[in-house]
Amino acid sequence: MKRIIKIILILPLILIMIVYAVGYIMKHRYDDKGSDFCPRCKSENVGKIFYGLYRGIEDETPEMQEKIRSGQMIPGGCLIYDDSPRYYCNDCGLSWGRILESKK
Repeated sequence: MKRIIKIILILPLILIMIVYAVGYIMKHRYDDKGSDFCPRCKSENVGKIFYGLYRGIEDETPEMQEKIRSGQMIPGGCLIYDDSPRYYCNDCGLSWGRILESKK
């Protein structure tokens, strides 16, 4: 009977620890496919780098102009290489992720 009471008392603590751990992992995760925050500084001020021929203001819609001004979109140039980054942190300057998948 005492063993059952101990299990009943410990079980909620274990569940709280699991919920906390999962929440921490979800908040601090990132990958190359998509990211909500910077893996270095954990900032959410992250922009997606776009590639292609970009002639400036004449190619931009008003929505695109606002996203570029706010740092949500970053012009990456017209050439894409194997190591071309996908994301850019506007706070610490880290570029990460890959546009092209590895052929390995």
